[in-house]
Amino acid sequence: MQGLKEGARVTLQGLTMAAEFNGCVGKISGKQGEKWIVKLDDGNRMQVPAENVKLCDKEKNKRARFAEKVEESVTIEREEAEDVDDDGESEEEDVPYSCWANEVTKIKMIVGDDEGSAIEFNPLFTHQVFFNEQPGAEERIHEELIIGYHEPKVVVNYAANTLSSSVDFKHDGPVDMKQLRQFGLNRTNVLDSVESRMPHDLKDNNIDKVEKDAKAEFTPYGSEIFNEKLSDTEEVSILHFIADKDEVVPYVKGLQSLAMWCIETAGCIEVPDERWNIFTLYKKVTKNGSTKFILIGFLTAYKYWVYDRETQKLDKYRMRISQVVVLPPFHRQGYGSKLLNAFYSFARNDDSILDVSVEDPSEDFQALRDVTDAKTLKEADCLHKLALPNPPIHEMVRRFKICKQQMKRLATIAKFVEIKECDPLTDPEKKDTDSLKLRLKVKSSLYKQCKCLAKGKIFIIEPEEEEEDEDENEGADQVLSDCKENDPSQLKKRKLEEQVESISKSDVQEALELSSHKIWSNGGDPYQRKKQLKQMFASLFKQHATVARKILSC
Repeated sequence: MQGLKEGARVTLQGLTMAAEFNGCVGKISGKQGEKWIVKLDDGNRMQVPAENVKLCDKEKNKRARFAEKVEESVTIEREEAEDVDDDGESEEEDVPYSCWANEVTKIKMIVGDDEGSAIEFNPLFTHQVFFNEQPGAEERIHEELIIGYHEPKVVVNYAANTLSSSVDFKHDGPVDMKQLRQFGLNRTNVLDSVESRMPHDLKDNNIDKVEKDAKAEFTPYGSEIFNEKLSDTEEVSILHFIADKDEVVPYVKGLQSLAMWCIETAGCIEVPDERWNIFTLYKKVTKNGSTKFILIGFLTAYKYWVYDRETQKLDKYRMRISQVVVLPPFHRQGYGSKLLNAFYSFARNDDSILDVSVEDPSEDFQALRDVTDAKTLKEADCLHKLALPNPPIHEMVRRFKICKQQMKRLATIAKFVEIKECDPLTDPEKKDTDSLKLRLKVKSSLYKQCKCLAKGKIFIIEPEEEEEDEDENEGADQVLSDCKENDPSQLKKRKLEEQVESISKSDVQEALELSSHKIWSNGGDPYQRKKQLKQMFASLFKQHATVARKILSC
């Protein structure tokens, strides 16, 4: 009989040799030959031919309900797959009388030269500016949409040097409110939406003032830490300053408003604060005796105390990168690497800085970070050391100021470079090779980390994301308390952390979004674990292989 398996509830029927057991109910506990072993509710065990075993009605109903759920799940997945466009993004229902804000919004950087030139680009993100909120609902609706206007156009003007700004909003007329209400829509208040994220009050919204500021003499804040000549009239300059004075606050707020258009989850930093370090990247253009500064990008980093286990003192700082922005017109020109390398050089020249870390790196920034760090180690003839069986991680962290977790990630990349095989997945049948051993090691590391996370034993976070108290002294006491060598819980935690290999927070976090943490807890579905682990493994190896190819091509 189909449907019979170990654990199923059954009723005995049609027995002739032991007719007294007909109608008895029990559970299948195994199979021997062609007969099922049934454990009856009264404790007796019997070997019964398949034709004398019948599934209980409750068991049939239970399996029928399960089959219906499976079919329903498959149908939903099929429908969701049909709703996904070619770019892998779900198609949303069209909202009438609306347009996509990313297309109708332009950022204009006014240079202020004699030609009246300007650098224009569309923002990468507008969901933090244009959205609607439903009363009582947690999620926003109509993100990145401007509703209620015919042919709207938004231009956000910045002076390319001082970052003074203004907003210009034009349209061919508003949509009648009665028409909007028919669809339950509200007209977007464009100026108020933009003003809430701009560095100043738009009551002084004046394009003439922005153009005047762009033409005026300008001296960037801070001291120069990097300079490269591009031509007789152009050079690249990177400057550093600390946001601890009121005079720099308007400029820093201007940088933050630019970050809003370029970073998906940009958050504003609070200034003045002597711990915020700002690194600005300019193109310096000299023509007809005048010099113009054009902002290309910037980096913000927070400096805070960290306990040094080697000296057992609280006299070191960690620099945590918060934001890295290169404006879209300057992408793919090497400016991101220049900015990151200048920042690392600054950190290495400061003996008070223990290491450098990153707050929630995006996938694109992590790729830039991997390539930049790997090239730095290769130029210093140290990358091959990370491919050794016992790489000198601690020594390399001290020398290059790269945090421990990133250094472990680089160790895996170094092994790719060392074996000169950048895509091991193309040869899965290959046995007893360095490539196979490397794959197994990363798989084991991923498995350990997911199990630890599911059990709540450790947090998959980089060191820079430890919480600190607002008061410096209280924060110092907390760090010292957490690092007591005689604390068993801290020793256990550190031991668990040592077991986790070079897997960054973003890798694990992204993969865990595919399914619930429950699959990694006791009793989780082994098939789902295997599937998720395979996805994580393939994604991670693809990242490392890409970096290795770039290093090999140098």
